[in-house]
Amino acid sequence: MTDDGWFVHVRDRIERLPDEYFREFVVDIWGLRGFDVGVYEDDGAGFVGFRGSGHEAETEVVALTGSTEGFEALADSADDFEGATPVAVAGSFDEGAEDTAERTGDVKLVDAERLARLVVDGGFYQTFYRWVALSEADQPDVVATCTAPVRYGDGEGIAVGRATANRLGIEDGDVVRVAGEASGRATKGGLLETDRDYVEPGEGYADAVGADEGDEVTLERIDAEEARRVYVLSVPSMKEELAVDVWKGHAPHAGAEISQPYAGDEIRTMALEVLPSGYSYVTEATDVVVEGYAGARRVFD
Repeated sequence: MTDDGWFVHVRDRIERLPDEYFREFVVDIWGLRGFDVGVYEDDGAGFVGFRGSGHEAETEVVALTGSTEGFEALADSADDFEGATPVAVAGSFDEGAEDTAERTGDVKLVDAERLARLVVDGGFYQTFYRWVALSEADQPDVVATCTAPVRYGDGEGIAVGRATANRLGIEDGDVVRVAGEASGRATKGGLLETDRDYVEPGEGYADAVGADEGDEVTLERIDAEEARRVYVLSVPSMKEELAVDVWKGHAPHAGAEISQPYAGDEIRTMALEVLPSGYSYVTEATDVVVEGYAGARRVFD
């Protein structure tokens, strides 16, 4: 992919990421660059990245900071790791920051421009757009909430045991969210089932839920309407009729992802924009528009 303004677009969007999304974006970028990332509890660092082995091994101690005090604490933290490079990351740095960083411990600076270059040169657009989308995602209108043990099924929907459903007033077709992540239309358990207290996301939701079977997870009933249109990022592209099948029954927000098996591999699809609002549920009547990276750029320009 040629630059053609991509660098400026990526840089500008990185500069606008709120702090909590900026941090997760940075961690993901280090992972995509081949670093094994571990959280570091010392005050001077956010995480430590290890890449390679033997004489080629690299260690970077990374903190999201732009202050003199932050540079000093980061340099002290890097001393805990032999040969480690301290790296300060921020959307932008004040004039004179490079001199300060060098004086306080030869700290390497990475700003939005350098991050944008990593995205463009590495082709890390999927991750970039995920965090941009998540930072702009709508919040759901939660009607009721409780906890329930999770189990996993082979289907594509979200089944809810009758006892659990009755606690929240859930009926077939209502939109629910599991563990604050996976959302879709619910199916109420049968009258004759013996286990009536559970929530059972289908296989398409398992990664998003991220809990072990039997764990107690949060279950929310959400006030939602039918989605009129959903813009979906898919690289490589899938046919729009397949995209409807993949997303049908889901109630996505911007940044929600689904993996679809394809030719022995998988295609990751991601909701870029949901109309009229996030957590609207997808039906066969929903206009699902499949976009590539250029389409994602149009959505967020």
